[in-house]
Amino acid sequence: MAELGLAVAQTLFSALQCAELKEICSIWGYKSQLEDLYKTVSAIKNVLKDAECILELSNKQRGYIEELKDVVYEADDLFDEFVTRLELKQLKRSPSKGGRFYEKETCSYVDVNDIIGRDDDKKAIIGKLLESKDQDVCFFTIVGVGGLGKTALAQLVYNDENIKQEFGGLMFWICVSDHEQQLDVKAIIRKILELVTKGQRSFDALQLEQLQLEFRNQLGGKKFLLVLDDVWNEDRKNWIDLQKLLMLGQVGGRVLITTRSERTATIIGNDEHTYRLQGLSPENSWVLFEMVAFTQRNDQQKELLEIGEKIVAKCYNVPLAIKVVGSLLYGQDISKWRSFENSGLAGIGKGDNEIMSVLKLSYHNLDSSLKSCFTYCAIFPKDYEIDKEMLINLWMAQGYIVSFDGGQSIDDAAKEHFLILLRRCFFQQVKKDKYGDVKSVKIHDLMHDVAQEVGGEEIRTVSSAENSFGDKVFHMSFTGEKCPEGLSIRTKLRSYIDLSLRKFIWDDTQVAPVNKFVNLRVLDLQHLKDINLVKSIGELLHLRYLDLSRNSFEALPDNSITKLHNLQTFILSYCIKLEELPHDLNKLEKLRHLDISHCPKLTCMPYGMNKLTSLRVLSKFVVGMRKQCNAKLKDLESLTNLTSHIFIYIGENYNGVDTINDSYLSQLKHLNEVQIEFGYREDVEDEAVLEKLEPHPNLRGLHLESYNGITIPWWRTAENNGVIPYNLVNIHINDCENLQEIPSFSKLPYLKSLILDGLYSLKCMEKTRSTSSYAEAKETTFFPSLESLEIRGLLKLERWFTAEGSSADTTDHCLSRIFPRLSQLEISAADKLVSFAYCPSLKTLECQRSRILMEVVGRGNHSSCLTTLSIYCDRELKSLSEIKNVFMVCASSLRSLTIHHCHNLSDISEGLEHLTVLKSLNLSYNDELNLSEDDTMPWRSLPQSLHILELSNLKGLTSLPKGMQYLTSLLSLDLMNCNNLKDIPEWISCLSSLNCLYIEGSRMLIERCSDPNGPDWHKIQHIPNIDIYY
Repeated sequence: MAELGLAVAQTLFSALQCAELKEICSIWGYKSQLEDLYKTVSAIKNVLKDAECILELSNKQRGYIEELKDVVYEADDLFDEFVTRLELKQLKRSPSKGGRFYEKETCSYVDVNDIIGRDDDKKAIIGKLLESKDQDVCFFTIVGVGGLGKTALAQLVYNDENIKQEFGGLMFWICVSDHEQQLDVKAIIRKILELVTKGQRSFDALQLEQLQLEFRNQLGGKKFLLVLDDVWNEDRKNWIDLQKLLMLGQVGGRVLITTRSERTATIIGNDEHTYRLQGLSPENSWVLFEMVAFTQRNDQQKELLEIGEKIVAKCYNVPLAIKVVGSLLYGQDISKWRSFENSGLAGIGKGDNEIMSVLKLSYHNLDSSLKSCFTYCAIFPKDYEIDKEMLINLWMAQGYIVSFDGGQSIDDAAKEHFLILLRRCFFQQVKKDKYGDVKSVKIHDLMHDVAQEVGGEEIRTVSSAENSFGDKVFHMSFTGEKCPEGLSIRTKLRSYIDLSLRKFIWDDTQVAPVNKFVNLRVLDLQHLKDINLVKSIGELLHLRYLDLSRNSFEALPDNSITKLHNLQTFILSYCIKLEELPHDLNKLEKLRHLDISHCPKLTCMPYGMNKLTSLRVLSKFVVGMRKQCNAKLKDLESLTNLTSHIFIYIGENYNGVDTINDSYLSQLKHLNEVQIEFGYREDVEDEAVLEKLEPHPNLRGLHLESYNGITIPWWRTAENNGVIPYNLVNIHINDCENLQEIPSFSKLPYLKSLILDGLYSLKCMEKTRSTSSYAEAKETTFFPSLESLEIRGLLKLERWFTAEGSSADTTDHCLSRIFPRLSQLEISAADKLVSFAYCPSLKTLECQRSRILMEVVGRGNHSSCLTTLSIYCDRELKSLSEIKNVFMVCASSLRSLTIHHCHNLSDISEGLEHLTVLKSLNLSYNDELNLSEDDTMPWRSLPQSLHILELSNLKGLTSLPKGMQYLTSLLSLDLMNCNNLKDIPEWISCLSSLNCLYIEGSRMLIERCSDPNGPDWHKIQHIPNIDIYY
């Protein structure tokens, strides 16, 4: 319980040792006061340090520690105010010398490689779900102590191919986490409806009766799978209420629940449908420990193995405990292992509490700063997806980060704190961005219990308008629908975070003026109803993190934000009406993170952006949208610490290019991705501007949009200087209508994704020397890492390679090359392209012209691994027999085929019979295609694997052909906007596997199939899931 107070004391203690501070205090006559404060803080720090080492404190000790923490917080506030005012005074005397004296929800996805020893459990659960013949909704429960992997097992089941095939698209995952044991039935039904409608509708305002009707409309009579993860409810009445609503699903619905509570499992009922999850086998327990605790097999000393076996035995085959302890010992010397064996494992028994003791043991082996960082995570509710950058910024705002060595920057130290906690399994369910960097994490609920326990009363998550939290709360998050009534008297708060994502929860009648919260380091004011609430925000002297995102103001209050001398993080994302930033923003010299993404009306940057040299994140930079624009692109040159992504918009009025031969971005070596977009610029040289935006070679992503130049000038210069950005992973160039030459992207060793869209003037991809083009083509690896390629709107593109100075009929040496790793390809609106390289690894292909399919998919006797093929807008294609060789090449791999907007296609009688594993067929907007005659389509020859058939906007379809009755494996039939289709045939009952029928847009057919009076209703009423829409 001393952790957060200790972190504050240690940061304050370090600050008091600053030589520059001592010198200034001596000059101003505060030397003796500084020395007294130093002695006091030092004594308190030592007491808190000792308390941290004691696992269990008496009530008297706890009270004493609480009093000391209050003293530390007050001293920190006082000292922070003193230093801030001293710095402001220094700035007034010498404006150029600023600075500070010191620095201060589960989801359905799972990585199967992370899960050991659960194959038999997975098969057992799937067997229960699929073998049950009950036509009503059935409930199945996985029960077991925390940390066994109930969620992971449910994720394995949810992602199994047999399960997906059984339930199709009607699969829903909801994390309940009702840890107060109050089951919110309305909230669960809302979540289900939001998932069914893919978030396109809001159900917040509906009452239970309305929700019930909506649920019946959306899921009534349909077969679905619903996973309710982490259920704690032990109130039988609440559970019966939920069961009644879910039973509206009727035919064949399945509900899978995970819970730690045996009583919950009993209330749900039916012991046959309860699966009691046990620990791993001893063998699998050791495999898991070995995977996380050892570096290489050769490094395992005999003594380490012996100690490891004892440690695993004490973890009682619980995966979470094994992973946490193994991660703690990873890379440690043998003395650490001995210490852990001799002292750490003493007293650990068996069960939930004992698993918690293992996790707490891992926590107590952390350094003090890491303890504070992890404890602060209790401010997020259970199962919350925590953004990595947000979390690091919050830690820094509270002053928890300390450098692990003298030369480490505070930013590097913050990242290392995060990575250590990640490596030691304090975080899980990691999501990564397209570059493989961690984007977000979650915390296992048992780990969250640890954070809550050690955080005590200091950290609180409030989920309603309650007023029951005590006066010891320093850090608060809010997840409810109405601002907490008692918030106005919590003036000691250091953090207030709004996680509700609700509109207008704040009201000036509900809370005291913002300036009452004088101790705040973190403040989140999203969705404000009244902008006047933030007019006094400049008086929050300690504030370091401010989130004003998703607000509707056009400008910020004058002389307010820029008074926040200590501000490090400022978030204004999704302020869709914001037109300008404060004109004196450059006063915020400590600003590290400025997020102005998704602010479409922002017209310019303020003067002096080049002074914000502490910036690590600047999401957007706008110039030239006004005739009078203070900022220049050259301001970026000074922001050498920028990381992540920046979007640069260059409007029509920008012409601020200087003549000095330098680049504004070339020193920004930490940037991951640059997006450059030009506005409409008549008679303005874009090339001169772009030349100044040459990035550093470390760049990994480049997006260039609406550029009017003929070439990319800095790339050729870079090639000549040998500094090509070889690290590029993603390139996207679109709507550059005049671009006639692009770089040799095929030589980039790490390029994975390339999008070229709307390059109307481009005739060839790459130019080579006329004397050596073929030799170079054979010697140079061709796109060694490319996985995704999109070519759209390249109207003049004829070939890939052309030699400089060659005639037009020179052989395209692309034919001699292959894309070794390309798996996704789209080619559209490139009518002049007559040849293409072979793609042996291609899995997904969208192609507007069928004539180059064979070159792309296969040559000679090569078989293809293509699984998904879409052919569209091909006016030359009249018969599928023209491309039957393509179908033969991918006969054993193609599972999904879509043919649409091929208006001259009339014959599909030959070719499809080769597709022996085809599962899905979509025929849409093919005007000349008439399927009503049986000889038009080889129905009998279609594979028994065909599960999905979609027929859409087919003018020639007047009746369903009799041959369709042989599709006995068909699970889903969609008939959309086939307006000439008159009725449903009697033989539809022959489709014995048909589970879903979807009819839309055909008024005549809809009237005939309406329940219960439609003349065709009796033909289809046996189908479990029927959707009919006008």
